[in-house]
Amino acid sequence: MTKPITAAERALMDAQRRRAVSLSNGYVRRLVRLRTKEAGRVLDLCTSFLDYSAWADCIRTNLTERAYLPSWYKGLIVNGGLPAVTTTARMLTGKAEALASGVFEAGLADYAERRVGSEIVTVSGTMKDTLIGILEKTVKEDMNIPVEKLTKVIMGDFAGHYATWQARRIAQTEVLNGLAEAGHQAAEALDIPYLKQWSVSGLGNSRETHKAMDGKTVESYEMFRLPDCEMAYPHDTMNGTVEEIVNCACTLIRRPKY
Repeated sequence: MTKPITAAERALMDAQRRRAVSLSNGYVRRLVRLRTKEAGRVLDLCTSFLDYSAWADCIRTNLTERAYLPSWYKGLIVNGGLPAVTTTARMLTGKAEALASGVFEAGLADYAERRVGSEIVTVSGTMKDTLIGILEKTVKEDMNIPVEKLTKVIMGDFAGHYATWQARRIAQTEVLNGLAEAGHQAAEALDIPYLKQWSVSGLGNSRETHKAMDGKTVESYEMFRLPDCEMAYPHDTMNGTVEEIVNCACTLIRRPKY
């Protein structure tokens, strides 16, 4: 018989999510600084072209985040994800000390490396598109704008709004992905038969597809069937679509079968 999710269980999972998001704020600030510095470097290269039409290609060709994103991702995933190890151990054994969280650092680091390897092109491409969009809008408004003013406008618009918004979206999504991955690794390590139950957050703004999954319980080896994909758990980056993962605050409750 499927157990209903209690208010205490939702509160526990929401508290874990809030702690992870709070931790991610420091990573947001760091990523903003790194991205702003990289944007400034690339715009300096652009100033060697007097024809503004060449700036877009310069940005596309030269902007890269490979120097800092891997270490940034690793820190976020490992530090943000490890608390889920003890939470999962408590769910399945009743003891938070059933697993040593330090054992999972290597596994989470490997996950982060795989994750950033597949995502770096996408997130960097978004940053490039943002800079190029600001460039084209500014030049369209004033084709004779001086180089110094153009670079200042681009940097101002990027650093003043886009950098923080984009960094927050990346960090909050990825730290919750790290929590989900840590919980999955911990459950696998315990090797205890269990049922898993999808739980929406207490935020009240969950997707309709996720509201439909709330309370749904399946065997540990089964998948949750959503309209556009099947997922082993919320934030399942291996199987889930971007539409089901980005800005998702759902969690998974594991119930031992005894």
